[in-house]
Amino acid sequence: MVVKALETITLARVDDGKVGVPGKAGADGKTPYFHIAYATSANGSSGFSTTDSVSKTYIGQYTDFVQADSTDPTRYAWTLIKGEKGDTGPSGKDITSYDSGMVLPDTVAPKNSQFWVVDKDGIVTAFYKSDGTKWVSQEISASTINAATFNGLEFNGVNFNGSNFVSRFTSKPLEDSRLTADDGHTEYIDKGTGTAKLANGYLTIEGTVDGSSTQTFHVEIGPSGISSEIRDTNTLVAGSLSKGVLTLAYKDGATLYQGTIDAQIASQIDNVGTLAWSGALYPSASDRAICSIPLNQTRTGWLIRWSYYAKGNQNNYYNYTLLPNIVNQGKINNLYVTISMPGLGTFFKRLWWDNTGITGSADNVAGSQAP
Repeated sequence: MVVKALETITLARVDDGKVGVPGKAGADGKTPYFHIAYATSANGSSGFSTTDSVSKTYIGQYTDFVQADSTDPTRYAWTLIKGEKGDTGPSGKDITSYDSGMVLPDTVAPKNSQFWVVDKDGIVTAFYKSDGTKWVSQEISASTINAATFNGLEFNGVNFNGSNFVSRFTSKPLEDSRLTADDGHTEYIDKGTGTAKLANGYLTIEGTVDGSSTQTFHVEIGPSGISSEIRDTNTLVAGSLSKGVLTLAYKDGATLYQGTIDAQIASQIDNVGTLAWSGALYPSASDRAICSIPLNQTRTGWLIRWSYYAKGNQNNYYNYTLLPNIVNQGKINNLYVTISMPGLGTFFKRLWWDNTGITGSADNVAGSQAP
């Protein structure tokens, strides 16, 4: 706290007392004496006095071995003891009184009184102001706060730097498996109790599955991606997503199943069951089916469905042939397909294929292969 003088400071008159008992003589046998005087100028020439301090602005002093005070101002070293009147300070708050303690008083102080509630260590926990009839809780505002613990506070528009955040939870859903009870409310099957922690660039959630002492869960979200697992003594269900690759794992006893899915595999799976081409071909050497999905964008290959077709007539006897997802660079694959149909017997078809389509053969329209 800084106190600034706003009025004249007056020094009380100090008269010389009785001469005291001289001190013990030094080695040279002389006794030193301390002398003071008062004046209204910096050199002591104005208002000089060795006895009257009223309205004086300077004090002088020296030491010698003569008991009497000198009347010569030049013998004294002068120091300012009263400065000029300063500028008027800013108006203060209209605070009637200020107090603090561990418990808010039952008696309400006059209006504008302040009371700060502190704990046993003297740390402020609450701030109240009197409106004359009751204590009113006030917000505590500051640009910088250093504190060990905050309780029951709400933060809006705040940036936290280098902090750890811990949140404890009880019986929260661990998966989107739910059932509907007889009374109509929805109940999740698997729930867990644990702790969520945000620190060092990672959000970590871990705990124990409700109703089990050995089944635990662990989830991490951070710069490396996302991972989640539920494990027991002999089982594990886990998954992680990192750099565009999804890794899945399942362990039951000593057997571990694990695999990965990337964007290419996901695209291939998405293409499964999609019609790539349809039409009627023998196919002869001049017949070619251009598939809308390239072979290398399929998961296992193209599946061909054969049926009998002649002069606009088609039966419902189907044969299926898989052209595998294998393409030899610089070469064309070929395959002889054996087909059996009621009333037509068994015959062959020869196919040539690359990454974009299938071409027939002249053999397919001659002799026993013609049907």
